[in-house]
Amino acid sequence: PSDTALTVQPVNGWEKAYHGTWWYALWSILGTGLLLESNDSERGHEFWEKGVYVSMRQETASEYARAHAVFGDGMYHRVLLEVLYDPKNVKRERTKRGGGQIVLRSSSVAIQGVRFLYNNPPQKGEERLHNWQPELEAAPSGRERPRPPCTPQEFHSRFDPEAPEVGIQVIWEGNRNPTVDK
Repeated sequence: PSDTALTVQPVNGWEKAYHGTWWYALWSILGTGLLLESNDSERGHEFWEKGVYVSMRQETASEYARAHAVFGDGMYHRVLLEVLYDPKNVKRERTKRGGGQIVLRSSSVAIQGVRFLYNNPPQKGEERLHNWQPELEAAPSGRERPRPPCTPQEFHSRFDPEAPEVGIQVIWEGNRNPTVDK
């Protein structure tokens, strides 16, 4: 977070959970250190109780992280936040659907880390984003969105099923010198 971040500091007794989010929101979230509550349906917020939604189960939180083909290569990735939350300040809890959701105020959720779920495609009927649109990125207050340094076509990813321990490799090929016919 920035020097002016409004980070929430956890205390003893807070519990681990996960929050699924959109790639477009990540810079703003990390820049402020704060998860804002879903509370305005006219702005597109989806909620059944006003608050920040977390789940004790990573699988459940990943269902709320939008699958996004960030690099324009057709491979979908998701982003989750690891959080600690104050179990004394739970506004509401639902365990019947989605493996469990906990609703809290922003002041009861402390961001601890980020998990990138690579090659995590959308399931049938799930929302998805097919490419990166810079104008949709939520920039932190007072910051301008950077111009894309390259096009999505300059990136590609590679995963070798014969060597899964290597993981996914994201490769930028923007410095290649094109052949020029004279």
